[in-house]
Amino acid sequence: MDTTDIAAVLQAATDYGTGYGRAGSLVAGLIALFGFAMGGTALYRLKKGRGFAGQAAVVAVAAGLAALAFGAWNLAAAEGGLGTGNGRAGAVVAMVIGLGAAVLGWWALRRSRSATRAPE
Repeated sequence: MDTTDIAAVLQAATDYGTGYGRAGSLVAGLIALFGFAMGGTALYRLKKGRGFAGQAAVVAVAAGLAALAFGAWNLAAAEGGLGTGNGRAGAVVAMVIGLGAAVLGWWALRRSRSATRAPE
């Protein structure tokens, strides 16, 4: 292998690396998955009657809304269309999962608030 072959391999690796768009979509997706897991944890704790379900529900709503906002920002900042590698599809997926996490957390928060009220 001579230096031109090595340069061509290095150039190909840089062209297909993780850029800002993909990294931003990945971060938004991880935040959304974390929020979805916290919403599921809150609902599980409510069902079993143990732990601090209200705190997990608040974290799920906050993480879901943060992922929704970050995914929308990343979608607006990405150049090109779907399939260009700029993170547009990942941002859309992160927004959908983030919305699901916020709804799941809101649902758990409502159930935890109604469970703590004294019967009349």
